[in-house]
Amino acid sequence: MTEAVNLHRPAARTITEFFGPMVRHLRRNVDAPAYAETIELFQNLVERNVPVGPGDRFVLPVDRRQLHSVRSAAIEYSLDKQRVRKLLEERGITSHSKLSDRRVCFAVEDGENILGAATENMTTIEAAVALGTTDNRVHDIIARGLLKVSERGVEANRPYYRVGKADLDDFRSRLFSRR
Repeated sequence: MTEAVNLHRPAARTITEFFGPMVRHLRRNVDAPAYAETIELFQNLVERNVPVGPGDRFVLPVDRRQLHSVRSAAIEYSLDKQRVRKLLEERGITSHSKLSDRRVCFAVEDGENILGAATENMTTIEAAVALGTTDNRVHDIIARGLLKVSERGVEANRPYYRVGKADLDDFRSRLFSRR
């Protein structure tokens, strides 16, 4: 069963279609003691292998998310899907894939620290505002190794950086402690 789910990677919204009429039958018999073990088996299988979370329902409502898709993580962490994909690929959590964002999955625990930290990162423009300077000055500070970069990339042939708030605070304290 797990192999079939992993092979086809059904999206959360299509999981009941994947299992077909069996889901309706189990839902109708959710209170029948004879079905308790079967329902628990299938519910656990789906929760461990399909990116469902609170607010979703298979046979029973889902209490806790165990697996994220790129799409569900992007929504939960308020990050762009391409950025989520890139961060996870760079850290080896997922591999490059042509699958849709709904079908690229990873364990919640594996992505939690990476994506949580990414929500704390600032663009160089935001860092410039916080420092009361220009974007170009922040790029100079980064180029001189005075400010640590959390994320690097290139967009439209222009390099971009993201800076962690803690790293910006550390830079500020080093800057003002020299006075």
